[in-house]
Amino acid sequence: MLKIRSMNVHPDTKEELLPEFHEDFPYIMTTPLFSYIEKNLTRWHWHNALELFYMEKGSLTYHTPSGKYVFAEGSGGLVNSNILHMTKTISDPEHTIQYLHIFDPVFLSGRAGNLIDQRYISLLTMQSACDIIKLTPENPSDRSLLEKIKASFSLSADEFGFELKIRNQLSEIWLGLLKKMNHSENLSAFSQKHNERIKQMLSFVFEHFSESVSIHEIARAGFCSERECYRIFQTCLHMTPNEYLMNYRLQQACDLLQKTEASVTDISHLCGFGSSSYFGRVFKEHLGCTPSGYRKRISK
Repeated sequence: MLKIRSMNVHPDTKEELLPEFHEDFPYIMTTPLFSYIEKNLTRWHWHNALELFYMEKGSLTYHTPSGKYVFAEGSGGLVNSNILHMTKTISDPEHTIQYLHIFDPVFLSGRAGNLIDQRYISLLTMQSACDIIKLTPENPSDRSLLEKIKASFSLSADEFGFELKIRNQLSEIWLGLLKKMNHSENLSAFSQKHNERIKQMLSFVFEHFSESVSIHEIARAGFCSERECYRIFQTCLHMTPNEYLMNYRLQQACDLLQKTEASVTDISHLCGFGSSSYFGRVFKEHLGCTPSGYRKRISK
């Protein structure tokens, strides 16, 4: 388990620079050493990776733009992808122990946009309104999940089959989180009808994001009107179809900047932005740096 004494954050974007986080195995198991961390808090940051954690001892607070969440000993939770957050210890930092699994969504799905991603991963990760899922031992329905999360930290990276075992355990925990959310107010709007329609429309975006895509085309993929399309996206994902399309294009662009040597101009066309100037402007508005700057930063 990686022991964290300090946190490195990009000065402009506030994205955390995760240590020992590699493309071929986008997962790390960590524990913060709060007594070494300045003011016993982790400053505001975000990361594309998901953050699943368990409070072994002590208590702390998570802060997000939507509010404050208190996690006591024996509790745990999940911080969603790309959520701005910070933590601060409540108990003595010397006696506050938190274990974390930090992993990219593709660690579970295998590839962005595939069937597993559409059915099980993106339904949660693309919901910006669902910033943190809180699990407490006082809630009987949470106890089984908390036991599984706690047990998952007993796996050793040195044992044979660790990579497969940890992915299997996290997949099982993920299914439990989805079941919990399907019965909570966060996903109560997911009626079966809306669920099927949003999946059909997301599938269309996954397949055609590199092209010129209109709201009419997205709505037609879900067999609904444009007005209904907007309503379903807002109800299910708390964003407009345009915002989702833009986020997905940027996500794919980041992936290409990191994993290929394609030019910025080529990537702008491959991801549906058209001109490289428009791509650069939008990229900087959302990520705080140019595409070339992003590529240089992640290659260091």
